[in-house]
Amino acid sequence: MHGSGVVELKKNAITYSHISLTKQSLATAAELLAARDRCLASIYRLHGPPPMWGRPTGFRTLLRIVLEQQVSLVSARSMFERLRSNIDPFEPRKFIECGETHLRSLGMTRQKAHYAIQVAQAFANGDLKSIGRLNDETAHAALRQI
Repeated sequence: MHGSGVVELKKNAITYSHISLTKQSLATAAELLAARDRCLASIYRLHGPPPMWGRPTGFRTLLRIVLEQQVSLVSARSMFERLRSNIDPFEPRKFIECGETHLRSLGMTRQKAHYAIQVAQAFANGDLKSIGRLNDETAHAALRQI
């Protein structure tokens, strides 16, 4: 569990070096969490490490990630589907046109509606056009700008 780009357990703290999310780094992190928490350990023993979900790059995926923050995946999926059924075409410029007030009327929180508009603007302006082809550090810097 040691080495470049890998999480290491030191006494009661987890330290991080630059980590790229890979199947191996995810499995290592899951092992470390299981070692620290009995409830997670029993889940880990039963199910093993979590799967790596592949997602296409682009506006829809980044919007889903925003929606998934601090809620269940089921709740986020429900909100995503509500947005999809009420915003046509489902693309960045239409989100900007709808505005935060309309997004909130569909059930988004104020903060997530704000983030959704920022993400839409970044895609509409071309700022995130090539995000899927960037290395981790450059992609991270681009995302921090929005």
